Amino acid sequence: MILKDLIFCRRIKYDSSDDNRKQINADGIMTALTPDVANGKYSFSVLFTITGMDLGTNHEIHLCIHDLEENEILQSEEIDVPAVAEHIRSSDVRPVEYQDTGFSMDFRNVRFTGSGNYKVIVMVDGNSIGAKEVYVIGSDSDRPEG
Repeated sequence: MILKDLIFCRRIKYDSSDDNRKQINADGIMTALTPDVANGKYSFSVLFTITGMDLGTNHEIHLCIHDLEENEILQSEEIDVPAVAEHIRSSDVRPVEYQDTGFSMDFRNVRFTGSGNYKVIVMVDGNSIGAKEVYVIGSDSDRPEG
């Protein structure tokens, strides 16, 4: 099981398609995080894809955010992923190690300790399956002059 993709965005929109399937859309994709207001609180969402997750068993997923000194500044609530029925899983003919499963998570009013690189770590069943770094631009009082 590995983290295939992780995208930062301002918010996630859920739309129904013509065949009544929910579509997840990233609104305002970001390559760096910037505060929404001058007090330095950040609100953002992440979309991520896990490759090779066996959906025949239950899983727990959570995300951790660390600064580059490996200090944990945030840990999300756990997402419970219940096992999927065999008749639904069998519709995907790819071997499990090639199957992708998408997830999304919102973060609201997160306070970072300052400008710099931070690492978002995706945990499944207590094990890290991958991470992605993101640059955080500090609040107005933390930004360099010029």
